[in-house]
Order: sequence, then C-alpha cells, then structure tokens
Amino acid sequence: MDVFSRSLTTEDVVGCSGLKQLKDKVVLFRKPRGFTLIELLVVIAIIAILAGMLLPALSKAKSTAQKIKCLGQIKQLTLATQLYRDDSKGNFPGRTDGMTELNGDVSPSWPGMLYSHIQSTNLLLCPSDRKNKMIGDQANLADSVTRSYLLNGWNDHYLARMQRNYKLDAITGKSFNDSSIKQPSDTIVFGEKKENTAALYMDFLEGFGNDIREVEHGRHGSALASKKAGSSVYGYADGSVRALKFGKSFQPINQWATESIWRTNTAIFIITAD
Repeated sequence: MDVFSRSLTTEDVVGCSGLKQLKDKVVLFRKPRGFTLIELLVVIAIIAILAGMLLPALSKAKSTAQKIKCLGQIKQLTLATQLYRDDSKGNFPGRTDGMTELNGDVSPSWPGMLYSHIQSTNLLLCPSDRKNKMIGDQANLADSVTRSYLLNGWNDHYLARMQRNYKLDAITGKSFNDSSIKQPSDTIVFGEKKENTAALYMDFLEGFGNDIREVEHGRHGSALASKKAGSSVYGYADGSVRALKFGKSFQPINQWATESIWRTNTAIFIITAD
C-alpha cells in the first residue's frame, strides 16, 4: 500500500494519545517560575519611590482640606458675632469666664453666648487641632468643650480708657462695642489658640502677651515642616476670614489692637514655635 494513503492503525492512535497525556503530565507538574531576588528588590524599590512621591502630596491635600474647614468654622463664628452685635446694639459678648459670679449670676462665656447662633459645639474645634484634649469646668456645655479658638480681649481699648485703673479683673463683665473698631477689615476678632490651654480671650497685655504665649501662629502646614513655615486662620470684625503666615497677625501691624499706638508698637517681640 502506498505510504501516503495508508490509514492510521490502532497502535498509531494509542501512541499519539499516550504522548499527549505524557506531555500534559509534564506541563501539569512543572514547577512555576518565581521572582528572583533582584526582581523583588527592584519591585520594592519602585514601590518605595512611588510612596515617597505620593505621601507628601496626600499629606498636603489633607492639611489643605482641614485648613479650608477651619476657615469655614471661623467664618461661622464671625457671622455669629455679627448677629449677636445686631441684637446687642453693637456690643460683643461680655467678658466672662463662665464660672465667676457677676451681680448674683454666673453668665456663660462667649461660646455659650453665641451658641444660639452657631447651634453646634463642633464648630469650636479645628480639625487640625488633633492633640487638644482640654476641657473646661464651666456649667455651660459650649464653654466647657474642647476648643481651638479664642476671642479678642480688646485690652488696648480698655487700657486707653481706664489708664491706671486698668487690670484684667476690672474689665470682667464689660462688653466691647464695635464702634471702637476703626479698621474692621484689619482687626482680628477670632484666632486659633495653642492646644491644651484654657484661654478664652487673647489678652496681649497679660504678662508677655497672649499673642506670643497663647495664639497658635502656625497650625496649618506640612506635618514634616516647622510651624514657622505654616499659617493660622483668623476672623475679622468685618466678617471676613483669612489665613496668615506665621507671626503675621501682629507683625508688622498688630491686628489684634484697636488703638493706633498698639497696632504699630509690637514689632520688638519675637514669636517662637514651640
């Protein structure tokens, strides 16, 4: 029979089938090839480089978001004071600590007085103020919760009018009127305070000055950078809010002051980032 026309025999079929099964078994039991040490090191290096590039960007994005939220919170506080002043003939909340009895009554401090306008104590804590655990002993809830902000104490205004009779105890219970603010767009009402302090007011004539000891000048910035590279958020008498770089709330102009002599006479102080 011609070789090219010969039919396959049973042995041929069996032989081909057995060979295929053998090849399948070889493929089935072949050990898969893994990564070499060099390949693993290259992958790890690439991941480390990518992480080094992405983490600072993510940290900056988170810090920016927290700063924006803080701006919004202080904006609501400044609006609350405007509403309060509209109802009080231009007066800001009276100066009290929420614990001292005045005329037979214990009045709430400014957070408690503004609560009817803000309706939430969450506005009092900046999202960047993560380590702050300070709470107060006041009976009013809004006065006692953990708080990131402090109100201008208007010390220079009272000093100019009381002169030798001026002292912090003497201004307790007094209400500051907004008619005494000559530059509302450049006069601070609210600022951020340092964590874990009980300060309610920014009294820059107390001791060496709360603008140095109590005000937080660099809350917002990179977690890897110095506070001196950061900024803080402030609310102004005209209702505006803005972020100022470290130390710029009182240098070269002391924006916490209302009297001209004090607005320009504080540049000798040096703020330290502690």
